[in-house]
Amino acid sequence: MSHKSSQGRRPDAQATEVLVQRAAAGGLPMHLASLPASRAAQWEWLPYMGDLAPMAQVDNRFIAAPTAEIPVRVYRPLKAATAADEAQPALVAFHGGCWVVGNIDISERPHRDLAAATGCVVIAVNYQKAPEHPFPVPLDDCLAGYEWVRANATDLGGTDGAFRGASSVGRGDRYGG
Repeated sequence: MSHKSSQGRRPDAQATEVLVQRAAAGGLPMHLASLPASRAAQWEWLPYMGDLAPMAQVDNRFIAAPTAEIPVRVYRPLKAATAADEAQPALVAFHGGCWVVGNIDISERPHRDLAAATGCVVIAVNYQKAPEHPFPVPLDDCLAGYEWVRANATDLGGTDGAFRGASSVGRGDRYGG
């Protein structure tokens, strides 16, 4: 297996422009900024994310987690299964943010892109954040979201209580800090 080094490589022109604009805007890196400033700064990335992929349907719901009702968002892609008895695969998505920042609104485009690119029904789980909700609350919320998807497979597009392949896939991202 060969490994290509990124040493000496530069970002493309569009990425370089975004980095220049972000540097000019000022502010501290996330790990040095206050929590409110870090949370507010997440919204500043939305203009750089581009257009939202069209979906056949987007549903907002609340589900029971161990300590609260938490929001989930269900994205049904345009190229979803066409036959009524054809199960669709599912992908459970947990937004990035190091358990302290981010939400399903900020991650709207990546979640739509996942659904459009994979043909999966994407279920985004909006877990509670630390420090207001310390460990293990955020992790428990994610597990509750995954278990809810498994328990509600038929309603979400699966058949016989399960999605195609009899399993769901979890997906998370981390934007550093």
